[in-house]
Amino acid sequence: MIELRGRHNTLRLSPTVWTMTLELARLSGWQPAGTELGDETEDGEPLVGWLMQYTSSNGQFVSAADAERLSVALDRALSPDNVAIAHRSIQDCDIALHTPPGGFEWFATEAGRAHLRALGRFCGTGPFAVL
Repeated sequence: MIELRGRHNTLRLSPTVWTMTLELARLSGWQPAGTELGDETEDGEPLVGWLMQYTSSNGQFVSAADAERLSVALDRALSPDNVAIAHRSIQDCDIALHTPPGGFEWFATEAGRAHLRALGRFCGTGPFAVL
């Protein structure tokens, strides 16, 4: 599980859903700034080989500005034709995607849309850690 821990709230989601969501956000215009390294891990050891990525759960931080931009992209992804946008964007995409084109269809379901709304609200509240 991936745990996103903000100042006042915590979200838990599967690594697959987190990766799919980040990719949809990128297809919806989010430009990731990269995560910020915390001083140390929960066991007190500094991180070695940290890569500024969002998908590992090393206690890295997403800044308030980056979280806000992610929230805006997730709101944009909620548009009625978000799946069609994702399919079209994949053709012109210059990023490596782990989500197969059909995987984005989940975001058109009520569960997928509820996830995007909840994560968008969470990201709009400020910085958070990825654990």
